[in-house]
Amino acid sequence: MVAALAWAVDMGVAPRGLGNARVAMRDMQAATLANEKSCFRYEWYRASTPQTYILLEDWADLAAAQEHLKAPHIVSAVEKLLPLVPGKEIPKAVRITKL
Repeated sequence: MVAALAWAVDMGVAPRGLGNARVAMRDMQAATLANEKSCFRYEWYRASTPQTYILLEDWADLAAAQEHLKAPHIVSAVEKLLPLVPGKEIPKAVRITKL
């Protein structure tokens, strides 16, 4: 399927929280792919920068991506992840398009 909307999220994690963050990311990925049919891609990657992770998402449309943010598994994961992010700043998301 071709995504109508794609995002990349860049998230730093404090060294003390790496193990818990990885578990939360894997759980979030599995729940999203299993439960959100309008999601075509939801994959976490470890960046070359230490303690930095990249999330690549592809959605059918903006409404699906917005609903995703309200899903119980996402709300729960964000509650677990945010305390592990330096400064507790919400990670930056940018819309991406294929060349």
